Amino acid sequence: MIELHIKLLCESNTARNRKRVLEELKNYGRYPGSCLEMCKTHNVKEAWAFLEEIKGESEGIMRAIKIKFEIFEEYFTKCVKKNKDKPSHNQYNKLKAKLADTVRVVKTHFSTNDSLWFQLLEDLLKIDDYI
Repeated sequence: MIELHIKLLCESNTARNRKRVLEELKNYGRYPGSCLEMCKTHNVKEAWAFLEEIKGESEGIMRAIKIKFEIFEEYFTKCVKKNKDKPSHNQYNKLKAKLADTVRVVKTHFSTNDSLWFQLLEDLLKIDDYI
């Protein structure tokens, strides 16, 4: 039943429904493999990253980190375009939370992997060019 519910949310044309996918998965507490494929196919990034991390495989965790950083970059770019200079206080707090979530995944799964930290720093410096 959860698969059908997730499928309908993923296929929805409204951003509000697509954002509910992650919430619904967390509430359900079980994560059938088909849900990962649906999120991936429909590019529901927040839920896709969550499921990749939950799976716990190193490649999936790396994908989760990449996706989470893409989410951060997309939101940052949207904020800059919308405000023409710098994010509002509310947008800044959302950006901070999205970045903190990305760093949490890195710290949780790769605390001794220096190259991953350097990659994260490199990506942050790219964003710094926007500011």
